[in-house]
Amino acid sequence: MREGNLMPKKSVAIMTYHRAYNYGAALQAYATVQYLKDAGFEPIIIDYCPNNILGYGTFRNQFNDVSNMNSAFPIRVAKAFLKSLGNRKRISTFDRFIDSEMPLTNKRYFSCQELKDDLPEADFFCSGSDQVWNNYYTKKFDPSYFLAFAPSGSTCISIASSFGKSSFNEEDSAFINNQLSKYTYLSVRETSGIKLLREMGYSDVDLMLDPTLLVSPDTWSRFAKDTDEESYVLLYQLHGDSDTANCARAYAKQHGLKIKSIITMPYQTKPGCQNIIAPDVHEWVGLFKGANCVFTDSFHGTVFSLVFNKPVAVTLPSHFSTRITTLLNAVGANDLICSDVQEWSSRVQNIDFTDIQRELANLCAEKQDLLRDRLSHIG
Repeated sequence: MREGNLMPKKSVAIMTYHRAYNYGAALQAYATVQYLKDAGFEPIIIDYCPNNILGYGTFRNQFNDVSNMNSAFPIRVAKAFLKSLGNRKRISTFDRFIDSEMPLTNKRYFSCQELKDDLPEADFFCSGSDQVWNNYYTKKFDPSYFLAFAPSGSTCISIASSFGKSSFNEEDSAFINNQLSKYTYLSVRETSGIKLLREMGYSDVDLMLDPTLLVSPDTWSRFAKDTDEESYVLLYQLHGDSDTANCARAYAKQHGLKIKSIITMPYQTKPGCQNIIAPDVHEWVGLFKGANCVFTDSFHGTVFSLVFNKPVAVTLPSHFSTRITTLLNAVGANDLICSDVQEWSSRVQNIDFTDIQRELANLCAEKQDLLRDRLSHIG
C-alpha cells in the first residue's frame, strides 16, 4: 500500500498524574504512551498542573500536607522547611524526565475551565492510569481527571484508572456516577474498583493491568540504566508504617550482602544502607534490574521486581495495598508477601519463579490483547 493511502492514526489525549513527582506516576504515564504507540495511536499527555501539583514541594504545600497535620505547630514548621529544601533534587529529577521523554501538549493547563476554553485537539480522551479518581489526599475530586472538560459527544475512555480505596460516601458516589456516565469504555486497576462500579450499575468494566505491565520486559530492560555492581539487596520503602527496612537488614546480614536504598528526600536516609537520593528514572529501573533481591512496600516496586524476575519480599502498607494484592493474586504469588523475614526466606526457597513468570507473561498478553481489541472498536 502506498504511504499516501495509509489511514491516519487516531490521536489520544491522556489525563493522568504525570507530574506527581514519584517513580510510579512517571513510569505509568510513560508506559501508557508506549502502549498506545505500539497499538497504532498517537498519544499526547495533557500537561495539566492544578494547584496541588503546581505548589508541590513548596513550604506552604509541605506545611499543609495531610501527613503533617497531626504534628505540633513548631514540628510542622520544621518538617515543612526541611522537606521543601529536600524536594529540589526530586523535582528536578522528574521534571527533566517528563519534559524530555513524554509527549506533552504545547500548552500547560491549570484548571478544568481552562481546558474547556482551549481544548486540546484529539480524536478521543483518556483517564488514567494511576489513582486519578482518588480523593484521599485532595479531599475532593478534581473533575478534570473525569474528563469533565470534554464536549458532549466526545469519546472518553479510562485505562487502568484507580480509586485507591474500596468505598465512598453517598455524595462522592453520586459525583463519580454522574461523571462516568459519558465514558464509552471503562477499565480499572483493582478488583475493588470493579466492585465499586458494579454497585453503581456499571457492569461492562474491564480489570486492567497497570500500564507498566502492558509494556514488554525487553522494553524495560533497554530502558534501564545498568548498574556496575553485582551483589546487593535493594530496599524501596514508601510507607513509614511498614517493616520493610528491618526485614531487608535482617536478610542482608544473613546473606552477607549490602543494601542499596532508594529514597527521594535526604531526611529518609536509612542507617546501614547505601542511600541513593532521587535517582534518574532510568537508574531507578536499573536498580531493580541489577538487584539480587528486593524488599519493598511499593506497588511499582513489586511490579518491576516481577518484570525482572527478582525474589521480592512485599510488605503491605496499611493504606492502598489492594493494588498489590490484586496483582499478586493474579499471578499466584501471594507467598511473596513478607511479615517475618525468616519465614519469608524459608518460603521463597520453595517458590517456583518459573510458574510466576509464566502466569505474569500470560496475564500481560491477555490484557494487552483485550485492551487492543477494545480500543479498535472505539471512536
